[in-house]
Amino acid sequence: MGFSDICMPGGSPLREGDRFQSRSIADWREKQQAKAAVMQTLKIELRRLPAQYTRDLRSEKLARAYAHVYGHFPGGHHNAP
Repeated sequence: MGFSDICMPGGSPLREGDRFQSRSIADWREKQQAKAAVMQTLKIELRRLPAQYTRDLRSEKLARAYAHVYGHFPGGHHNAP
């Protein structure tokens, strides 16, 4: 799963090269709804982990994955076209 696979509110997936994409996610860290969409997408993907991953371990992985996305896709003026 890549950042471009994340669905924005309304359910349409983002695609590489979309001009709309760069505008709609440019300030994603400032929008609660966008942050929640990222978190929900990560939760869904982490459900695919094998059964031996406990709830606590999944929660830890979720926190680490979200921190990674938050830190590596800065948004705001950093992503402006």
